[in-house]
Amino acid sequence: MPDTSDHELLDLAYPYALDAVGDSERDEIEQRVADAGPDTSQAFSVVVRAVRETMGALSVLDAQEPAPELEARILAALDRARPADPSAAVPLTRPSRRPRLRWLAAAAAVVVAAGIGGGIVAQQYAGQTANPPMAEQIMRQPDAHTASAPLSTGGVVTVHASTEMGAATVAFDSVPPAPQGHVYQLWVVPPTGAPRSEGVMDRMPSASAPMVATYSGGDALAITVEPAGGSPAPTTAPIASMSMS
Repeated sequence: MPDTSDHELLDLAYPYALDAVGDSERDEIEQRVADAGPDTSQAFSVVVRAVRETMGALSVLDAQEPAPELEARILAALDRARPADPSAAVPLTRPSRRPRLRWLAAAAAVVVAAGIGGGIVAQQYAGQTANPPMAEQIMRQPDAHTASAPLSTGGVVTVHASTEMGAATVAFDSVPPAPQGHVYQLWVVPPTGAPRSEGVMDRMPSASAPMVATYSGGDALAITVEPAGGSPAPTTAPIASMSMS
């Protein structure tokens, strides 16, 4: 029978992914993830990634009270954001929905759909890559900008971003695969506080299938090489970084 503390930790993945915890709580959660078994740790990362990728598909266009059915639609979108290939997913015992509903309701209060007023459109990603409409939506923003940086391992990372939208796409060009037993991991680095994982790059992001990240003004993006499955906090120096301001 699964440990109840594992269920609680997976419940905490939702507010953690939405930055709805304080610094001390974040540190405590990350320590618990580090101390947890490998299955629980990887399951936590899967939940965090699914929440952030789904929320990354939303435009913060207008703040308004959510419709009564909005929570259910967000939950359905999160379920669709899980990996399509069951063999690639970590088996998860479904966490309690009560904390999940509470935190997602708070997030829903400040977002509206791209294309449907008062609702959400959260299209399923293949792994961790953004769908082309998401990339196009970012580039249509008035403040859209593009930046590139070399990776110390070789190749170039290109970012298309909109601070107004709070989202960016990340693509590699001529970047070699990560070393055996390792993955590239993307981080958002705020001006103060700890870096926040935006997920591991199980598939190399490309111009046609970029990875999506959410950020705030003043943040930076960084890429590190981490052990397979990713890390709750960076364990190596960045191989590339760039300011998003």
